Amino acid sequence: MKISQKGLYALQAMMMLARHFQQGAIKIREIAYEEGLPEKFLELILLELKNARLVESVRGAKGGYRLRRDPSQIPLSEIIRLIDGPLAPFGDADQLPSSSNATFRSGPSTRCSWTFGMPQLAFSMARPLRS
Repeated sequence: MKISQKGLYALQAMMMLARHFQQGAIKIREIAYEEGLPEKFLELILLELKNARLVESVRGAKGGYRLRRDPSQIPLSEIIRLIDGPLAPFGDADQLPSSSNATFRSGPSTRCSWTFGMPQLAFSMARPLRS
């Protein structure tokens, strides 16, 4: 399975919005700065997420973006499918070691790291965001 850079940026942005779910809207500039993402590219990603009704924009001085639903109701797989298309393993996926894991981790610095392995992939991609 391959996740594009755009998909990873979308996941980083959504994780930040999930962490700040109770605090209201977050400005694009803040998301880009905190997550180390290109602001212009992030604008396009958030527009795509908005059109898919995963996030909503808020106008005004306290405006920005926020999640439309509770983070627990948004599976990571929904974000990846939206940005990168269907989740399908590579043709040589059966060559991967069976002991590998698939996990999504976001640390205090809000940097995200991925490790993939086919046995656990479907489970972890179906897990919802957590705030």
